Amino acid sequence: MAAGAPLLLLLVLLLEAAAAPADHAEELSLAVAWLVRRWAPLVWLHPEERFLPLSVPEFLQHVEARGGDSEAGFLVAHQPLDSLLANGTSFLHGRDPSSGDGVPVYALVRRCNGSGDDQPLSFHVTYWMFYPYSEGKPVCTLLGLLPLPQLRGRCLGSRLQFGGHVGDWEHLSLLFQGSGPPTQMYVSAHDAGAYYVFDAASSGFVLERQEVRRGVLQRPAFPARVELAAPRGHPELFAARGSHGLWAQPGRHQYVAVPRLHDEAGRGAPWRTWRRLQLVGDSEPRWMAYRGRWGNPRSGCHPLARRLCRSSDGPTGIPLKRPNFSCPPPP
Repeated sequence: MAAGAPLLLLLVLLLEAAAAPADHAEELSLAVAWLVRRWAPLVWLHPEERFLPLSVPEFLQHVEARGGDSEAGFLVAHQPLDSLLANGTSFLHGRDPSSGDGVPVYALVRRCNGSGDDQPLSFHVTYWMFYPYSEGKPVCTLLGLLPLPQLRGRCLGSRLQFGGHVGDWEHLSLLFQGSGPPTQMYVSAHDAGAYYVFDAASSGFVLERQEVRRGVLQRPAFPARVELAAPRGHPELFAARGSHGLWAQPGRHQYVAVPRLHDEAGRGAPWRTWRRLQLVGDSEPRWMAYRGRWGNPRSGCHPLARRLCRSSDGPTGIPLKRPNFSCPPPP
């Protein structure tokens, strides 16, 4: 897609931007705010997804803070987890982002230079998506205690669900150096991620490298390209069923070697994130500054392997996440 947007696209996006919440848009230049919305992703949920996204304010109505707002704190559901999971209308099941008013996405912008519109643009933005629940993965186990390798795809033990947790933050990041398309993209899935670079000739993003942020058994294989969705040219991503990790293509994606874990992604409900994009700051809204975990404490853990749990800790909040891009040093 050409760097300059057609006039009709520009008018549509400006109307959408005007209809979105004002929050911190006034602190950003109009050019930055426009680019953030122009390149916000189209995220496809899996056709069989049961745990949909939700706004943070609605989630906070159903949890209570325990342990204060330090890193030792947790946001714990008012009701027992089993009863919430059994109730298909509970808040853990979220809302369909493609219907009604949709579900907001939270965009955190970091400028690499001053805030004046007369300076060359240089900034990076992270699009944060929140889900009230992340479904665990079925694992083949020996007597329900230890992971057991499968024999030609068959489990000779018992399959149990491990690793589900209340609260789930997913994200992607874009780096802008100028007023054209983003130069780079970072796509996150579980404890790994991939860096893509924009290729103007093919109108898409091409895989440059990938990383594992944590876990020696992580073995992801990220797709080679991120396509731009017609007709507006938003980056097209796919949220995995249950776990919501982001992938650049539909299909099956293995990410852990032992036990063998994989994601399934496909075209279900479309989440057009630019329609309810909320620009946020480091401490506003107030929940942005929360440093505890966004969910219940772990439970049902193996006595000799504390990280092997039927229900894991809720995820850490945005303040404890490492930025995927840093500002280049001044010349």
